Amino acid sequence: MAIEKIVVVDDEMMIRKALETQLRNKRYSVASASDLKGARKILSR
Repeated sequence: MAIEKIVVVDDEMMIRKALETQLRNKRYSVASASDLKGARKILSR
């Protein structure tokens, strides 16, 4: 089974970290960004 990849985008660091932790605990691959520019950079990889 392939690992699902999720990008979390939120300007609040604590919310991003909480979401990352929860998603990683559910075995998702997680990348995060604080804004649209950062999210676009992640998605362009």
